[in-house]
Amino acid sequence: MEKWLKRLWLINGVLLLVVLIAMIQDRARSFFRETQSRPGPLVGKKIEKALADSLALQDISFGIPRTVGTTQYCVIHIVSKDLATPTRITESERYVRIAPSWERNVLRIGGTINLLFAKQDGSEPRLLLDRKALITSSDIPSEGDSLQGLNLYRIVIKDTDNDGRLTHNDRSDLYVSDLNGQNLRQITGDKLNVLQYRLSMERKKIFIHAQLRPADQKISRNDWQDTLVVYDLVRQQLSPFLADDSLFHKARKLSYQINTA
Repeated sequence: MEKWLKRLWLINGVLLLVVLIAMIQDRARSFFRETQSRPGPLVGKKIEKALADSLALQDISFGIPRTVGTTQYCVIHIVSKDLATPTRITESERYVRIAPSWERNVLRIGGTINLLFAKQDGSEPRLLLDRKALITSSDIPSEGDSLQGLNLYRIVIKDTDNDGRLTHNDRSDLYVSDLNGQNLRQITGDKLNVLQYRLSMERKKIFIHAQLRPADQKISRNDWQDTLVVYDLVRQQLSPFLADDSLFHKARKLSYQINTA
């Protein structure tokens, strides 16, 4: 009897393990499906041909308003979505908006392509951007945050890898604006490829880890040299984080050498 009980417990343990593995695999597949199903806005020849044929390949979706810091403004994220079946657009919509669609016609949901700012009562609405782009990240103070006095964005404007979409793989630049979305300005230029950034504790500086873009376009991105810069929000000035970056050069030379110890 005891032997049969041990076998029963063993079988139950194996079955439980199989169920757990199946659940983990299903979660993993769901994660990768969600990651892969968030395309950016279409650009290039494909969208140009569709527009010439008066067809919309994408539409927009958006979430609920979120309060910006301690202001009287709120922000709404606008995202792109691929249509399973292109919809016809009229001449009046051609340069204004994409024709409406139904959820059953949505193929894939994309990333944030714009932000809409408005007062809490819905008055004075405005869009952050006036052109097609992909906002890969936005640092907007949450409700009740009185320290941060601006919004910070990482935005893709150009399809630098020529894959027909604006995605996280394209070159992005950092921008800042007022809390209500006005006075948008770029703080990094074409010479930098932004990797990551962080606001200082007092919210007066932005520390930026980036790569220096070489003049030779044939050099692999993996071989671009790293740099650390800081943007002073008060002076509106971008400068190297270290006045003397010789230690970075020393560390780079040490990486070339053979360890003789």
